[in-house]
Formats: sequence, structure tokens, C-alpha cells
Amino acid sequence: MDLRASLSLLVLLLGLCKGLAFMMVRDGVDIEKLIDDADNVDLTTQILSANNASSELLVEGDIAVPRQRNALICSSCKWKKSANGLVEVPVIVSPDFSVYERMKIEKAMLTFTKETCIRFVPRSTEVDYISIENGKGCWSYIGRAGGRQLVSLNRDECIYNGLIQHELNHALGFYHEHNRADRDQYVKVHWEYVDPDQQF
Repeated sequence: MDLRASLSLLVLLLGLCKGLAFMMVRDGVDIEKLIDDADNVDLTTQILSANNASSELLVEGDIAVPRQRNALICSSCKWKKSANGLVEVPVIVSPDFSVYERMKIEKAMLTFTKETCIRFVPRSTEVDYISIENGKGCWSYIGRAGGRQLVSLNRDECIYNGLIQHELNHALGFYHEHNRADRDQYVKVHWEYVDPDQQF
């Protein structure tokens, strides 16, 4: 390769590198840092702090309770599995979130894609869907509630990877681990430290 061709190639590569660096920063946010960013936050403390001022009826700190009568056992509150074996959950993310916050939410949803059969898909015309909104606090309903199902992620207090995943788990139908039917096989509860009115 002659000198002129080598210089042209070098200039082209340099331009591509600068272009790539520009693409990796969007709205002043370093995307690479975002992707590798580990949220070192105590989720329980953060959730309780964020929900302190919430007017929503919450149990266990972040599980929203419907205000109408509702049975605890529900056969229609699971998101349906498709013929392809995947559970596709329609979702919309409020435009109130910044690009950075939306990317954090998308990153948390992608974790489900990598590890489970859950696929969060953009909502088109589905009746039942999750609506992630900048609400007061960090909370969700359990399972498929029907219609527009709010997941509240306050943009100032709840945009942490683990916390987003935690609330999405509730929306998928998961309770806190200490409420599992088989919890006593894995956890030793020190009942002497639990208020008798709070034992279950």
C-alpha cells in the first residue's frame, strides 16, 4: 500500500474513532459508563425513603394494593406465554424521563431478556400493559392487573438498575422473597424479634 493510501486510511479510521466517541455520548451521558455503571444502593432503604410521602396504599413498602375488592388468588393475573414460549409484556415508558433515565430503564428490562423468557415489548394496541411513569415513589401492583398498569419510578429516587428490576418483578407477579411459601426451607426467621401482630 502506498503512502497516500495509508494516510487516507489512517485519516478515515481516525474520523470513525471520533465519530464513535461522539455516538457513545448522548445528551451529555457517557453510554459506556451507563452500561457498566453498578448501582451501589441499599434497595430497601431507597424504596422506603422514596415511598415515605406516597399517598398510594402500599404493603411491604412498595406493593400497591387495589382500592377495589380483590381476591388474593388470581388465575388471570399472569402475563400469558406466547406459542414461542416467551412471555411478551407490552410496556410504555413515560416521556417525562430523560434519555439517560430511559436508557437505565431499558437496561434493566434487557436483563430479563438475557436471563428469562420475559420480553418487554413496546405497546401497540394491547389492552393490558405496563406504564412506567415518574410517580411519587417506587412501587408496583402484583402481576397483570388489567388495562393500564402503573409502575411508579420517581426519577429523582428510583432510577437504579436493581430497583427498576425489583418493581418490574412485582409487575410480573413476584412477591418479596420472605413471603414465598417455601421460605422456611431457606430462611431462619427469628420470631422473637417479630411483632406478633405482624407474623404471617
